[in-house]
Amino acid sequence: MRQKTLLSLLGIALILLLGIGLFYYLGNENNTPEDNREKDQLYTREESREIAREWIKTQSPTYTYDGSDLQFKEFRALDLAECEDYYEFDFSFKSSQAGFGDRSGKMFAQVITPHLITIWVENGEVTKALTDNEFNEMTAEVKQGGQGVDRLQPRTVQLFYYNKQMDEDDGQIDCDANSVQAVERIVPGKEIIEETIKLLLKGEVREAEAAQGFETEFPHEDFSLESYNLEDGTLNLTFSEVPGFTSGGSCRVNLLRAQVEKTALQFPEVEEVEIKPESIFQP
Repeated sequence: MRQKTLLSLLGIALILLLGIGLFYYLGNENNTPEDNREKDQLYTREESREIAREWIKTQSPTYTYDGSDLQFKEFRALDLAECEDYYEFDFSFKSSQAGFGDRSGKMFAQVITPHLITIWVENGEVTKALTDNEFNEMTAEVKQGGQGVDRLQPRTVQLFYYNKQMDEDDGQIDCDANSVQAVERIVPGKEIIEETIKLLLKGEVREAEAAQGFETEFPHEDFSLESYNLEDGTLNLTFSEVPGFTSGGSCRVNLLRAQVEKTALQFPEVEEVEIKPESIFQP
């Protein structure tokens, strides 16, 4: 009798275990590996970046239509209290014609068009995708205030920053303006000169560029471009004056001035640069 009772209990226990296992299996059979990831396990920056890259290659209407030369540019970790796993990535690519999205059956200029696409990735999922800060790749909508999908906007420009490695001679710093060299960026292109100078002042030297010797004293929270005017080939740039930053030793202020002047002079329409007030960037 005892043996029968024991066997019955074992049978009931086995049935319960099988039922629990079946319930767990049915509840998870449709889950992806990402769904089964531990809740407290965050996606790394590299994983999120590759998720963003793959999304562009397979789901971005502008890129999948005629995009090529996809390149990662930079990332920003978004510091949100409610979300530790939130990244913003910038990629550049080129289209073989102007416009955004799927342009099948539409007439657009056949011209190589550079684009900058920003992808937001939260918990391993793309939540937003914006090309040239205007075209929503997920909804195919143009941002309010945009100029329309048929315009040619983004431009590749050069920012000139100081390269310390190029300026060193037997361990000595020469303070040579020739050591102020170019790095490339893509800007929207609505106000190309203004956008480029303001981007220069942000001083966002990338990690790979810093490894090559690039550095800058920009940005300074109180230093900014207040106005600009281009007339008869002369570009007048008016900046805020910051004592101790826009003045000082001849070496540093000459290098700061060279960064501004060289960046401005890349544009064919600019023949001369005048910096105001005249007291800034003076030793």
